[in-house]
Amino acid sequence: MEKIKIGIIWIWKNRPFVHDIHVQLFKYDSVHGSWKHRDMRVKDEKNLLFGEKAVGVFGIRNPEEIPWAETGAEFVVESTGVFTDKDKAAAHLKGGAKKLHYQSPCYIGLGHP
Repeated sequence: MEKIKIGIIWIWKNRPFVHDIHVQLFKYDSVHGSWKHRDMRVKDEKNLLFGEKAVGVFGIRNPEEIPWAETGAEFVVESTGVFTDKDKAAAHLKGGAKKLHYQSPCYIGLGHP
């Protein structure tokens, strides 16, 4: 059986701000273990650096306004838990995302949507 390599290039992230706490959380607070691949640090108020690779950070609350098309993003993952159905999460497509994966919390029990 032939092994297939899948490459992911992370270009943009949508967060309200860039701060050293993002570096700390990414490096050490992950379900996948500590980040040990490259040095990571804050470059400036709009970018994180993974080694020498800059990852831009948007601070836009309305996903329709995130200029995904301008970044060349082909696949966007919506995992904030704010957009809990297909129609709400589809706002990323209006911003220019070509494909979208969204995930949201599961509600079980009485009184939950």
